[in-house]
Amino acid sequence: MISGLFEIHITVSENELHRFKLYTLDNNYKFIYIIGSNGNQLMLSKYLHSTYDNCINEAKKISLDLIIKKFNVIRIKVEVVGSIVSPEFDKLPGYFEYHIKYPCKNSKEYEKLEQLSADIINIHKCKSFISYSLKKDFKVLLTIKTPVCKGYINANLLKESVLEYVGENGFINEGIVFERVMYDDNEELDEN
Repeated sequence: MISGLFEIHITVSENELHRFKLYTLDNNYKFIYIIGSNGNQLMLSKYLHSTYDNCINEAKKISLDLIIKKFNVIRIKVEVVGSIVSPEFDKLPGYFEYHIKYPCKNSKEYEKLEQLSADIINIHKCKSFISYSLKKDFKVLLTIKTPVCKGYINANLLKESVLEYVGENGFINEGIVFERVMYDDNEELDEN
């Protein structure tokens, strides 16, 4: 049995921003609104220390509650926070994500990061996109994704290669978040 700390993300249609913000406040969920090169995402987040199966059930329960309240749920995603050591864990499908944070001073730098993201797709044959949130400091997240079947070591080599490439183009990262996505019922959402 796989257990640990998981993060649940439920994404809904963007046209419900105000009502969704109130829903997250009423239910003690984290409200997230991401603006991305491949479209915007309105989502909630909840951390849960449990088994993998219980976490998936909780995610589906939250999704059902949203549907009952007339929200259009477009994605359920469950990520591992940290690492879990288990032979079962390594056999589960999913993908690795690296969210690399870069400062962005102006539109020219943003456009350059968009171009670098497109280059990464062509050079490294992986999925890549940029996004940002509406916070005080304008930071851009460059996200790269690679399937679990390619292995953690290869994912790490990919990340190092991307860091080097973006660094050679004048950008220094301000932090990296690594995630192991265990469940995603709409992975294509990041590509649209």
